[in-house]
Amino acid sequence: MGSITGYDTAARKRYRVRYRKPDHSQTDKRAFRTKHEAELFLASVEMKKATGEYVDPAAARATIGVLGAAWLASRSHVKPSTAYVYESAWRLHVEPYWGATMIGASGTATFKPGSPSSARETKGGSRSRQPSCAAATTSSPASWRPPSGTT
Repeated sequence: MGSITGYDTAARKRYRVRYRKPDHSQTDKRAFRTKHEAELFLASVEMKKATGEYVDPAAARATIGVLGAAWLASRSHVKPSTAYVYESAWRLHVEPYWGATMIGASGTATFKPGSPSSARETKGGSRSRQPSCAAATTSSPASWRPPSGTT
């Protein structure tokens, strides 16, 4: 559990929330205008820690590009053909759209199935023949069929 303390600024009273991260180090967030705002923030942090959804704000500033490159480098144990598939998928499909995105900004609300970032545009202007995420998630694996015209 964390604590909430008030402090004075030149303008008015503000509130600080101190809490422990899952690694047991202490951190705080300041500048809440009301004690109620601070209480809501503390409750949301405690709930995220309990459900395993907590993301350290400092770690959330890392980009997908940096983490993806590190992940690719750690895949040295896979066969060369698999490494080629991983690298080309990263280079062509993930990195151009998501490379500069911070981890904390890439939630489920950021991704919209059927948007240009979910299917790569081809030179002719039409979408690639890969199924959209909406089609892949709404049907069961046994009933899914590739779009016509693909092999």
